[in-house]
Amino acid sequence: MVATASPASADGTWAYYGTKNPITSSASTWRCGPTESVNALDDVYAQVCAVRTVERDGAQAAVIIRNNSNKIQSAKASMSLWNAADNSQAGWWGCGSTGLTPNAWTVCFGNTLNPKFATVYADGAVNGSDFLVRSPNV
Repeated sequence: MVATASPASADGTWAYYGTKNPITSSASTWRCGPTESVNALDDVYAQVCAVRTVERDGAQAAVIIRNNSNKIQSAKASMSLWNAADNSQAGWWGCGSTGLTPNAWTVCFGNTLNPKFATVYADGAVNGSDFLVRSPNV
């Protein structure tokens, strides 16, 4: 079970994937909400995911952003990881504004937590106001 004391709050980490799809290029199990258009950005899409490690002993939240345009754009992201059994928040993370490379994937990751037997899900937002549909459980 995920600890329910105070939720972790920390800086997330941006990871650049270029043209490599972060989901299909990973051995981890990703469960993601639908891909959604990001308001006020041209041809930029995002989704929030709950990611389970290969060993299944850790999980993290992630926001995937795909810039399909031919120009650099900027975005920030935030996300939470939740225990599905009681809807308690396990942690919250945010990634500050970053440049989104044209025609590339960029991902904001939260820390990996160790909810060994807990089912978790994630929710998140881009640019503070574009709230993403939550991920399925993983």
